Amino acid sequence: MKRKLAGKIIFGEGLPGGNLDQLSGLRGTTEFMMDFFDNPEGVHHAMREMQKVFDEFHLENSKLMEYDKYGSVTRHGFYSDGIAGVPQSDAAFSIGKEHFDEFGLPYLKQEIARLDAVEYHLDGIGNLTHLESICGIDKIGIIQWVPGAGTEGRDWISLYEDITRRGKGICFGAATPEEAVELWNKYGSSGRMVISCQAKNKAEAEAYLKAFDC
Repeated sequence: MKRKLAGKIIFGEGLPGGNLDQLSGLRGTTEFMMDFFDNPEGVHHAMREMQKVFDEFHLENSKLMEYDKYGSVTRHGFYSDGIAGVPQSDAAFSIGKEHFDEFGLPYLKQEIARLDAVEYHLDGIGNLTHLESICGIDKIGIIQWVPGAGTEGRDWISLYEDITRRGKGICFGAATPEEAVELWNKYGSSGRMVISCQAKNKAEAEAYLKAFDC
C-alpha cells in the first residue's frame, strides 16, 4: 500500500493496541484484575515489556509511513503534520481510580509521549472515574466521549462543560454547518475541536469552511 499510494493518500497510525487493554486481553479479565492485588510487580513488569515492543513497532512504522513527510490522520479524520493517535484504555472501565493511576496512567503517558497530536477515546461511563487523571496529561488535546450501550437519550452537557473547563477540546459530529458553528461557540474555548461531518460534493464541503470563515 505504501509503495503504490505514497503521495496520494495520508496514512493513519498503525496501532497494535496498548496500555491495560493489551494486558487484559492476554491475561483474561478476571486474572488481570486479581493481579493488581496478588502480583502488582508482575503487572508493572508486563507493562514495561509491552511498552518496549510498542516503542519498537511505532519506530519502524513511522519510518515506513514517513509521518515526518506527509503527516498522519486518525480513524476520525483528525490530521496532524506529525503523528496523530487515538489512545484508549477500555479496560479501565472496570477498575477504580487507585489502580488505574498506579498501573495504567504511567504507561499511558509513555504511549502518548511519542505522539504529536492526541485524541483520547473515552469509552463508557465507567471511564468517567478517570477523567481527572486523563485530562491531567497535557499532551491530550481532544476527548472523544462514547457513552456506550444503555445510555441513549442522556444529556451530557455537564460533562462537555467539565471537559472544556479542564482545557480539552471535544470530538463531535455535526449534520450541518450551522450545527458545527454552534458546537464551536459552546465548547471551543480550548481552541481545539474535532467535528465529523458529511459532504456529498465540493459545494457542501465548502459550506463548512465558509461557516468558519476559512
